[in-house]
Amino acid sequence: MTMRVYICVNTHWQITNLVPFVHLIETRGPFDLIVNLTATRTKGKSGKGNETNGNAAIRLADLQHAERVRSPLFDAIIYELRRRNLPMDLPVQRLEGPLKNPAYWREALLQVFDRLKASNSHKGIEVTYNYLGGPKEVMLGVMQALQTLKGDNRITYCLVSYDTPAAVLLIDDGNRETVESLEGADSLVSFEGYLRVHGFREMEMAREERKRREREALRRKDATLELASAVFGHDREKARRRLHALARLNVREPRSLSGLDAPFLALLLRIGREVFPNQARRLDRPEELIRLHGLQYLKSGWLEEYVWLAMREKMPPGACVFLGTKLSRQDSVDGFNDYEIDVAIYCRNQLHALECKISSSNQHMRRHMVNKAIVLKDELIGIGGRMIVLHARPLNNSDLADKARRAGVEIVHGPTRMQQFVEGFHPCGQ
Repeated sequence: MTMRVYICVNTHWQITNLVPFVHLIETRGPFDLIVNLTATRTKGKSGKGNETNGNAAIRLADLQHAERVRSPLFDAIIYELRRRNLPMDLPVQRLEGPLKNPAYWREALLQVFDRLKASNSHKGIEVTYNYLGGPKEVMLGVMQALQTLKGDNRITYCLVSYDTPAAVLLIDDGNRETVESLEGADSLVSFEGYLRVHGFREMEMAREERKRREREALRRKDATLELASAVFGHDREKARRRLHALARLNVREPRSLSGLDAPFLALLLRIGREVFPNQARRLDRPEELIRLHGLQYLKSGWLEEYVWLAMREKMPPGACVFLGTKLSRQDSVDGFNDYEIDVAIYCRNQLHALECKISSSNQHMRRHMVNKAIVLKDELIGIGGRMIVLHARPLNNSDLADKARRAGVEIVHGPTRMQQFVEGFHPCGQ
């Protein structure tokens, strides 16, 4: 009987390891061994990362159970297996070593395979690995080891599309022919699994808060759409003035109502009475708006809900859209919410994040907004996903716009462009 081995090299985008692994277990049964390769760094005197000693001795650690491996990848693997009611009895051989030393990884892997051959009576070894995963020096060592292993053993590698990570090709390394195209429901990772493999979680309390907000958004759907129509349905200048006035609403500044034209102010009063019926008796004068408990909704919350409602209507089967997703890092001790995504769209192993802003009051706040988007793009959005900032007023900062563009963050500003984007955006390329 052939022994099945899966090699996963730690990479910045662990989703490329998770997707084929889960699919193959779902369709072909569990692997006999997972080999997890991690290139390590040390801190030099300057504080910058330096490669560990290239002549480091190879020490094969004892096998671990997958549930005991502390890493985002294995946390996501166990979560997905448990969710699918699949076996979780997975032995793991972990290897750590220097980053820029292909010879180390070649010899370490060969030692693993020699140990396998000596400890069992299997007729051969079937190895599967992610061709695009990990640093190039590590992958070079992996491929050199597998070239040595060829013969009676079968080697296949996965190609995970960086544009559509739900589509995976399984290719025979011997004849370079496609063995299987891994697509369909078995290749789809849950939203929670996606978060975990990137080192994040949505805590239970945050999840309940999000669901409550989504229920409230559905309850006030008509009011939100009417408010959006009153802003975006007019000429550009009137839209600009109304957005500016909404952004200035402040409980400490009664004069913040001065920029609202009479018809729009009357609309806000009526919407306030509809959305917050418990305070309806108080809302007979414009000045009462600024003391409204739900002022944040009129100030900017309606925009997030409007975008969420619009995207919700466009979701293809299997896709999800979430409103106000608060995320915590897995290593967070107190469960602190590190990031919040105004509108999160998850479709076919891709995450699109929309940051919705009426206005950023000053350049410091605008820099903070862009920097937050860049961090999200780098740490969470992943391959194929989009990080988009919808900013109702012009950014008026070319340096900041260039910084965002270089980082892969899209900025859509101005009421006209924002409305066109909301109407024309289709998740998953549908």
